[in-house]
Amino acid sequence: MALNTLNLTPIYGIRVKKSKVGVISWFFYCGEYCEKVDFYQSLHTKHLNALLPEVMKYPYLFEGYHFIIDRDGYEDV
Repeated sequence: MALNTLNLTPIYGIRVKKSKVGVISWFFYCGEYCEKVDFYQSLHTKHLNALLPEVMKYPYLFEGYHFIIDRDGYEDV
């Protein structure tokens, strides 16, 4: 999760599988994407509701899914 972007919009999420280790992970950021190495910070999903409650209905989507939402009701999955 890109913690430094949480107050921005829209909100993006993508679920990817890291092929080398077989782990499926979610990546969340808000506003504009950045390619900095430290853009994302690792967090356990138990922190999602406190930090970014808008994404709580998406973690159960399958690998490869992504979404864009905003805080005014826009949703593209």
